[in-house]
Amino acid sequence: MNSKVFRMACQKWPIITRFLKILFGAFSLFAIYIIKFTEYRPLGTCEHHEETNEIIVNLSYSYLAAILFHIVMVYIPSLQREKLMKSKTDFYFTQITAHIEQCVSSINLYDFSSNDNQILPKKKFIEVFKEVNFTSECFYLSILKNNRTKINSKIDFLFSFQDVLSSKELDLLYNLRETLFLSQQIIPKDYIENDYGEKIEIPYNNQNDMAISIYHTYELIKQHQNENI
Repeated sequence: MNSKVFRMACQKWPIITRFLKILFGAFSLFAIYIIKFTEYRPLGTCEHHEETNEIIVNLSYSYLAAILFHIVMVYIPSLQREKLMKSKTDFYFTQITAHIEQCVSSINLYDFSSNDNQILPKKKFIEVFKEVNFTSECFYLSILKNNRTKINSKIDFLFSFQDVLSSKELDLLYNLRETLFLSQQIIPKDYIENDYGEKIEIPYNNQNDMAISIYHTYELIKQHQNENI
């Protein structure tokens, strides 16, 4: 089964069970009202049917008492817990946003035409990133690695609270996990000199793709942030 379909089915199951509880509760109230407060007897008025009607009423009372107990002892505390957990997950999403923004804005160290805290347009960011010499510019590489580690650890934390996350938030986390930036190491461009003294780029680097992935990761998180304003 497709993982996204499975996640959607799991998220809809609590809605189905809640609907069934409400349906049975309404039936219990209706049964009590009909049998106790009206002359109508769905099963008839003979002695055998009266016993059955009493059983239905007692079962209805028991079900309503169980529902009340569930609301007081389970549902209300779970709402309070969800509220607390939601504040924690919102904080972690905010932290993820800050980490990826630092990855994108730190490229300004290599673009003297921009302001220090300005986020470059996508095309400009990719152009500048592709020209960074990571073999000598270890500072920016360490920024990327440190923030990637922090983002992945926060994603792990958020996955442990799937029951309080919305379907959009879960989709965001899965999409982030699949990005090149968060799933692979950076293999920067490097050059060697041939016999004629010409610099030749060593193949099998992912610096260009990494530039696209970092900005894509930033766009994913900003889109989520804008939708929740």
